[in-house]
Amino acid sequence: MKKIILWTALISVVTLFIGACAKRDDATVTATAVTCDRTASGSITIGSDTVSSSYLMDTPNTPETGCYAMTSTGFPTGTQSISQQRIITSSTSFVDYVGYFSDTACATGISYLYQKYSSLSVVGEVTGLSTLSGSRPSSAYKVTYKSDCATAKGEIDAGTEALNYQYSNTGVYLTTGTEQTFSTEVTQSTYNIWATEDNGSVISFYNGDDSQTDYPSGWNNNDTNYVK
Repeated sequence: MKKIILWTALISVVTLFIGACAKRDDATVTATAVTCDRTASGSITIGSDTVSSSYLMDTPNTPETGCYAMTSTGFPTGTQSISQQRIITSSTSFVDYVGYFSDTACATGISYLYQKYSSLSVVGEVTGLSTLSGSRPSSAYKVTYKSDCATAKGEIDAGTEALNYQYSNTGVYLTTGTEQTFSTEVTQSTYNIWATEDNGSVISFYNGDDSQTDYPSGWNNNDTNYVK
């Protein structure tokens, strides 16, 4: 049941990820040369647990690779598989990676994006959450963070077109084959809930549904999950 719910979530989660930055209207960012470190470093404390290093998107694959063969109208044209990863870069920052590929094994790239978030704050615990038939924990921690910067590259024209649409309000214009790093800094906080779980063989990092207005009231089938 857990894997079925996670599979249902994958298309919605990544489609939402495509529009997450383009639709922010609280700030228009001028494209300037910036540094956007994505090196795994430090750890983030979530209640009595910590998350560190990097986590792969949870998929039905065994062993887990973070790659999944799938298509969606929300993806760049020609996408046959996607890969996602979360990288912890300090006690108050993290990076979300997503890559789109034209084959089913995540080998031939269409585009990729590393989106960094900073000013992370873990606020407090929430309990009594629905576990969605046992696929999620019954408690989580409220978190806030802000979009900071991004590194992106369109490896073919379809990927470049999708990225330019996503970041159309930043003043950034990408060209195919060139990696670009730019600011996505905004004043608006993102609200979410996080949780962790260690079953002895897999560490799960649960991530709720991003909101610009308030903390999610619980888990839903559009949430994603990372593992290592």
